Amino acid sequence: MHDRPHGIDVSRWSGDGRTGAGDVFAAVPKADFAFARVAYGISIDPEFSTNWAIMGSRRIYRGAYLFLRMDQDPIEQVDRAVKALGARGRKDLCLAIDFEELSFETRAPAPSVAEVQRTLASALNEASVQLGCLPMLYTNPDVGNRYLNSPAFARYPLWVADWSKSAQPKLPSAWSNFSFWQRADHLTATPDPADLDVFNGRRIDLNRFIRDSTGTPPLPAGATPQ
Repeated sequence: MHDRPHGIDVSRWSGDGRTGAGDVFAAVPKADFAFARVAYGISIDPEFSTNWAIMGSRRIYRGAYLFLRMDQDPIEQVDRAVKALGARGRKDLCLAIDFEELSFETRAPAPSVAEVQRTLASALNEASVQLGCLPMLYTNPDVGNRYLNSPAFARYPLWVADWSKSAQPKLPSAWSNFSFWQRADHLTATPDPADLDVFNGRRIDLNRFIRDSTGTPPLPAGATPQ
């Protein structure tokens, strides 16, 4: 994995509330790509626009992720995220949908697997329609195995979180391969919070994930995995 393109992902927690994750990007000048959180549910990350501009000025492949909340309308969440992205740049990657334990409302009963799958399918399909590309799906093996056991989700490129020193990440059972691997939740080069990611391919292969790629046709409106 040492010869694979490396990158980082950042959010409001990676900066000081005003200047974005500038110190993080300065500490990793050779990053091939980066992701920034665009929104937490319907709330836009307050440092997204700054981080997006920093990534653009570095001329690296840049992506954004929507931290999906199960207690909010998935269409509205995607709509606000897409509006925050604005006009696409030459190296802009398709949107990633972040689904993990913290996607659930802690004070409410957990929704059923079927409800979760419908919400996720709606968000993924809406992102496909609005952006004209196939969105990525970020999750970890435990959550993936519990809620994403339908092969319909495996059509989406996987960004898997597996913080280990293994040569390969653990994957949710629906996937046989991955596109991005979040290997660690910290960077030794900077004291500011940021995650370390690896791309499973060559640098030129990142072009397959840019927003103007044709991608795979989205699911029909209203369709849900079976």
